[in-house]
Amino acid sequence: KYTIDNLNYYFASSGEIKHSHKIGLTYYAIDPNSHELLYTKKLMGEGIDVSAHNWYNYQSGKLKFEDYKDKYIIIRLGYSETMDIRAEAYVDKCESLGIPYGFYIYSYALSVKDAEDEAVAALKNINKLKAKHGGTLKNFTMGMWFDMEDADGWKARNWTGNGGFQKASIISPIVDEFCSTIIANGIYCGVYLSDSWNIYLDSSCNSYDRWIAHWGLQNSYPNNMTNDVSRNAVMHQYTSAESLDKNVIYVDKSRFKNSGKITGSLSGKWKSDATGWRYMRPNGRFCKSQWRIINGKKYHFGSDGYMATGWKKIDGKWYHFKESGALEYGWLTVDNKKYFLDANGVMVTGLREISNETYFFENSGEMAVGWKKIDGTWYYFDQDGAMQTGWLVRGSRKYYLEQDGKMVTGWKKLSGKWYFFRDSGAMHTGWKKINNKWYYMDEKGIMQANKWIGDYYVEGNGAMAVDKWIGKYHVDASGKWDETR
Repeated sequence: KYTIDNLNYYFASSGEIKHSHKIGLTYYAIDPNSHELLYTKKLMGEGIDVSAHNWYNYQSGKLKFEDYKDKYIIIRLGYSETMDIRAEAYVDKCESLGIPYGFYIYSYALSVKDAEDEAVAALKNINKLKAKHGGTLKNFTMGMWFDMEDADGWKARNWTGNGGFQKASIISPIVDEFCSTIIANGIYCGVYLSDSWNIYLDSSCNSYDRWIAHWGLQNSYPNNMTNDVSRNAVMHQYTSAESLDKNVIYVDKSRFKNSGKITGSLSGKWKSDATGWRYMRPNGRFCKSQWRIINGKKYHFGSDGYMATGWKKIDGKWYHFKESGALEYGWLTVDNKKYFLDANGVMVTGLREISNETYFFENSGEMAVGWKKIDGTWYYFDQDGAMQTGWLVRGSRKYYLEQDGKMVTGWKKLSGKWYFFRDSGAMHTGWKKINNKWYYMDEKGIMQANKWIGDYYVEGNGAMAVDKWIGKYHVDASGKWDETR
């Protein structure tokens, strides 16, 4: 440090005027143009963050935890719901040396429920570590941190929603769910992110402190702190040089202490009142306007937080819930009417194949039985609702239904025999005038050909002969045998 013309300047050993930098626990902000000292800031502590990726250096002695006894270490507890394979060893070392430490989770959450599951898994892993250390983690005083970034690109590759997942409307509820669940269980919780990701946190996340990664002049000063992010962070990861993330804190360590015993509910709780049932999540908040799987059963909670029962229209689709609130599937009978709910619990309508049988469900969802006209064509469904095909006898009438269930009308050749079905679908027997020609169908409905029917003769195409000789017999214009000729 040199004072020239009443201005303070800082020089490297090479004689170069230095950029903003840290010396010990003091940060010196230098004007990049004039190189004048703008201000100094007292830092409240420094430390590192580690994961399984640092294990080689830890084992080889290049990374010595002993160097951080008066500092702090943030340990990766895990990623998603999986515990870091080195977290336990790092915790053991910190506990034995009395080093203040905290945890972070690298998140793979793409939904609020994913975030809750990750938080619960983190709490369970902390409880395992507590059990190993006699029921308490004495030096766990630097809180829990939620890393919601996408360093490995997994979230971008697996996001299936509209547009990209990097939106405040997607990320903020996920961050809020994780942090609020951790805090509800007595543990301080903040958010790890790069400075540019702050735009993805809306006002719902204002109460969660930020640990910001901003490396500044990483190439020129790989081991030094060349910028100040205290305006919107309590902790600053300022370098990752030499495969080791280094951090400073802008606030006193007491800020990160846990609020009490690290205990709480790691599962939700049902709550009832005069209106109905609600479900409280591990963060103490009730489920609202959402689906929820609880102990293998699926439930839906309205905007008021109450569990649905009976029929419920959700996003334009009908569902049915038991009195217990569990979503129903498959066949359902309500008020002596039958319905079918698909694999997602959605009430089906229209033609539907179920267990190799075809059924029809009205717009109301009610299963059809008997005759049903669909798109101008008649079908028949038996008392169990199954669509019928082939021959059908109803009372004294006989019908034929195609393989797709459509009722036949007009001529139909079956097993080499011709039949005629009226507009009503009923099979005709006896004489029938069709397109100005007479035909005869016997008592089985089979069209007759090349034979006498009483005093009339039907030819090979089934049409009655008129005004012509049949061998030595003559039929007149009416088709009747003329005995005078």
